Amino acid sequence: MKISIIIPIYNGEKYLEECLKSITNQTYPDFEVILVNDGSTDKSKEICEEWVQEDSRFCLYNNKNYGVSYSRNFGIDKALGEYITFIDCDDFVEKDMLSILVQECSQYDFIMGNYSRYYPNNKIVNNVPIETREYNKQEFLNSFWDLYFSYMINSPCNRLYKTSIIQSKNIRFSTDYELGEDLIFNLQYIENSDTFYTTNQYLYYYRESENSLTTKYRNDYLEIQLQLNEFIKEFSIRNGMDNEESQEQLRRNTSNIIISSIQSLFLSTCKLSRKQVKQKLKEYLEKQEIETLKEVQYSEKRLQIFKKMIEKKKIRTIIWYSRSKEWIRKILK
Repeated sequence: MKISIIIPIYNGEKYLEECLKSITNQTYPDFEVILVNDGSTDKSKEICEEWVQEDSRFCLYNNKNYGVSYSRNFGIDKALGEYITFIDCDDFVEKDMLSILVQECSQYDFIMGNYSRYYPNNKIVNNVPIETREYNKQEFLNSFWDLYFSYMINSPCNRLYKTSIIQSKNIRFSTDYELGEDLIFNLQYIENSDTFYTTNQYLYYYRESENSLTTKYRNDYLEIQLQLNEFIKEFSIRNGMDNEESQEQLRRNTSNIIISSIQSLFLSTCKLSRKQVKQKLKEYLEKQEIETLKEVQYSEKRLQIFKKMIEKKKIRTIIWYSRSKEWIRKILK
């Protein structure tokens, strides 16, 4: 059973070799690697060309800089395997990732493994544990929010998709979004799948850097995340999940989005002036979604305290608290 591995590449020369080496070391040999060079201006193209010459399972396509969604869609159109998986060019995988995931291929439409985060100081942090189990469609939908808050729904990596489902249902990554396109893709795929399997084995390493989503400031982050929350709401309604529990989880997600958006204003990657940060904070606090926070409770004391600051719109206190928190984080880094 052939697996198509799609790797979008943009200026990935720093970690590309490690990524590709982890693929050639796979204990499962029947795969093709579709390298989609998205107009890189560094030595990524040359590195890819060397791998293509050395291993016939590798093929390279050079495009203009159209973005990661275009590159993944391009790879989907070229895929010859019965299943597809995606790997980002700065990440790497365990040597038995494909072997473990392929074991379940014949029975399930969607197979997901767990992952770890890899930090610059070689520190490895495993994602929260998930169940190793099979699901029918209803069971998976019942477990949707547990998997979502376990950070397992958003990413297209470390999982196998059945090529026939992607092709027959014309499921593609939206090129209208630079953030959240992965979630939309997965929601479409889940909606068109019937059988699922998850394993708690940690098979994939996400490399955390200054450009990672958790450390990179985006001016439109709040608006995009709230819109993605609406996509989940619509998905819930279409799939019979529009119950009180789902509505409660949507409120929690809204609260999480608001808190993380405010916290992102104080990241080192945020280049707004102090005056601009204060103005942006005021804009956030005027959003009608702020009212949602009153209906959400957190077990963590620090989140409960921060939530209260936001509810009461204590701008100075929020700024002081957030700057102090970021300063302490840098010291402990």
